[in-house]
Amino acid sequence: AKIGDTEYETLEAAVNAATGENTTITLLTDVTEDITVSANKNITIDLNGNSITNTSSDTITVAKGATLTVKGAGTVDNTTHAKAAIFNNGTVILNGGTYDRTSENGSTDANSGGNSFYTIINHGTMTINAGVTIQTAKKSNDLGRYSSLVENGYQNYTSTNERAGYVSGTNSEKPTLIINGGSFFGGLNTIKNDDGAELTINNGTFSNFYQAVVQNHNIATINNGNFTAAADGAETYGVDNCGCAAIYDVGTLTIKGGTFTAGKYAVYDRSAIEAAVKIENGTFSGGVEAIGVTSSSKANIAVTGGTFSDVSALRYLAKEGNLDVNININNANSKFEAAGISIPEANSSKRNITIDLNGSKWIGTNSLTGSTGTQNQVLQLLKGNNVTIKNGTISVKEGQTDPKASRFIIQNYSNLTLEDVTLDGTNLADNIAYTLSNNCGKVLLKGNTNIYAKDGQRAIDACWAPTHGYSEGTQVCINTTGEIRGTVEYDIWGENVGTDTLTTLEIKSGVFNGNFYIGEALKDVAKEKITITGGTFSSDPSAYVADGYVVTGNGPFTVGRPYTPSTPSTPADNVTNNPADKNTTADLTPAVKDNKAETTV
Repeated sequence: AKIGDTEYETLEAAVNAATGENTTITLLTDVTEDITVSANKNITIDLNGNSITNTSSDTITVAKGATLTVKGAGTVDNTTHAKAAIFNNGTVILNGGTYDRTSENGSTDANSGGNSFYTIINHGTMTINAGVTIQTAKKSNDLGRYSSLVENGYQNYTSTNERAGYVSGTNSEKPTLIINGGSFFGGLNTIKNDDGAELTINNGTFSNFYQAVVQNHNIATINNGNFTAAADGAETYGVDNCGCAAIYDVGTLTIKGGTFTAGKYAVYDRSAIEAAVKIENGTFSGGVEAIGVTSSSKANIAVTGGTFSDVSALRYLAKEGNLDVNININNANSKFEAAGISIPEANSSKRNITIDLNGSKWIGTNSLTGSTGTQNQVLQLLKGNNVTIKNGTISVKEGQTDPKASRFIIQNYSNLTLEDVTLDGTNLADNIAYTLSNNCGKVLLKGNTNIYAKDGQRAIDACWAPTHGYSEGTQVCINTTGEIRGTVEYDIWGENVGTDTLTTLEIKSGVFNGNFYIGEALKDVAKEKITITGGTFSSDPSAYVADGYVVTGNGPFTVGRPYTPSTPSTPADNVTNNPADKNTTADLTPAVKDNKAETTV
């Protein structure tokens, strides 16, 4: 190794000789040494295409108060059980190099194989930049499964063992790791953010084959990156979040971007405390679901945006405050099953929710949602939300035999827009089934939206329910090129309290194959509250056609404006004596442009 033009027999000798504010040491050959960067030193090691391999301890140890920067191509390797390629208690900046434990032999989380450990341990401040590769077991898919690849923080914060816990004067009270780029392969967990630590990932490529790409116990923020956990049926996670102690393991997780793919869940929470989990953006795909939790999880999960392989994110929409969330479904199989989803009441908040199915089919399973005693809905949209669903199909699983198992595809109390959506209620189990039931809010069906009912049942209703807390009523507008197959119902839930009926039904277009049903209590106001100005109908809609519109045909019946023949014009209509009229002879005068006469008409 050399410093400037001065060469040293060993790397350790060059490190010991380094003085000043940032001494650069250049490797001249492969070395086998254990080196320590002591306090108050600030050095840069240029690997220069060479390798550093340990003898018996950690390959490079950085003391508290020391600064190490590593650059250039080359390898830092450790071959000893329970030792790391870099053990940092000070400040480390990695700008280049490959970091490995080539003799790593851990085959499962219960079998170390006699030689296993973290490749990198950070108990200080560390920054990892693009151009760095961190791996274990020579990037084997089958080994490196006992220890995590990178540990940031402490295995046991209160331990007096400086290799496992915080020791004042020896390491950092709050270890901090910033990853700006690089490639990371393997480990039980690829990045483990442990007791007392803070982690920020701004970019990078991360691959795990056994458990979690990122395991967070304390505070982690992910802004971008590509996170892939084995998707071959293994129980793997993009992010495994575990807040398990109120001081050192708070489980605070914020995801602002990135792509997360896993065999089980892209994001998984098992916090024993009320950990704060926020998902603001990113792409999430899980073999079971995009987002999952244990039955005992106490985390407060708030989703405000992102692209997901299924609708699991809808269970975790932020419950308080204003919300503008776009949930984009990107499912490789173009269909997925999901238990029932209920979107909670918005209260005074402004909540705009867009669900883009992107051509996927959402199939409700036997475990549906709803109010207590009526868990028979694939999707329940409660009052105060502004919801748009587009580009796909929502249905229910076939083969249900219990009539109470499923009654609604959507039970709606929100402002709802359906665009290019098919709601398929043909498999609903209940003998009184509604594909789309509306009790509150403004509802618009547009584009090529289709509503299919179970045979003999309701496709859609507009229901007046003032005595159930929905005195504002629902205003349903159907303006679709698609088909409404089944009964269209205009009825009341509860009693008519004598006030003006605010529930209305407006039909502008669509193909309607089914009858109209008008509840007895609303028959007197139906003519006023139902307005039809377009569409094709299998049953005569004449009673509700708006003034100025007519019904033609005798099954199917078509509603539209009456035909009015136009009056043919005469030549005299096109010539006037008004000079302002562009069609007068006064306009037929030469105009001069570039000294050439042109005729303007």
